[in-house]
Amino acid sequence: MPPSGDIDAAIRGLVDGNHHAYEIDAGGLGRLRPDVIVTQDECEYCAASFSEVKEALSCLALPDVELCTLAPRYLPDVRRDFLKVADVLGIPERGEALRDRFDARLRRIRDRTRRLPRRSLVMVEWLDPPMVAGGWMPELARIAGGEPLLVDDGESRALGWEAVAAADPDHVVVLPCGFSLRRTLSELGTPGIRDGLGSIAAVRAGRCTILDGKSYLNRPGPRLAASAELLAAALRPSAHADLAAAYAPAMVAGWRPP
Repeated sequence: MPPSGDIDAAIRGLVDGNHHAYEIDAGGLGRLRPDVIVTQDECEYCAASFSEVKEALSCLALPDVELCTLAPRYLPDVRRDFLKVADVLGIPERGEALRDRFDARLRRIRDRTRRLPRRSLVMVEWLDPPMVAGGWMPELARIAGGEPLLVDDGESRALGWEAVAAADPDHVVVLPCGFSLRRTLSELGTPGIRDGLGSIAAVRAGRCTILDGKSYLNRPGPRLAASAELLAAALRPSAHADLAAAYAPAMVAGWRPP
């Protein structure tokens, strides 16, 4: 797989040039003849967009297909999408039950962390260029006992490593979008990324955790409740020993530049 800098340049070049970053198998859709298609209209870099799906459907004879488009930006949007998908599928009660289980799990984490001192953190969502995670992630970080820096609840931001170092967070969490833990670790040996992270005092002190962004955090679905637990374990493994043990396969704690 190409390095993250090449991936970023290629995808941005396609999107900025009004080209599609993804190809939809319209013929395959026609053969499947689905009743419902769930798509997204939040990030044209991460998945096929709503307009691409509509374009693919325009040449197919599927008059009865229902298109369910999701555009979650914040945690309340994710919760509402549970209900939206369930309503389209004709099982609204299952959407409500899922939302209630999701809320209860987040409440348990919030209750566990509310009396602990807050820890400032920077969540790195992409490595080249470095990007700080926005959207639903700052709220998850607060639920997990953290105070996110360099970003509000809006869009993710591209920043230089010097800005992250200047913010001087208590902790750094690295969770690149779409990258497995192994994929991320392989990228951290790249000189520019290694040196950039190494310029941050928290990283040099061993207060840096690498997380499986592909399985957690990046995707706006029910697993975000587990993602809050994972973040809590990353920030305070001694206070959440049970969570640190449960999520050990999804994180590498105490990472330092080699």
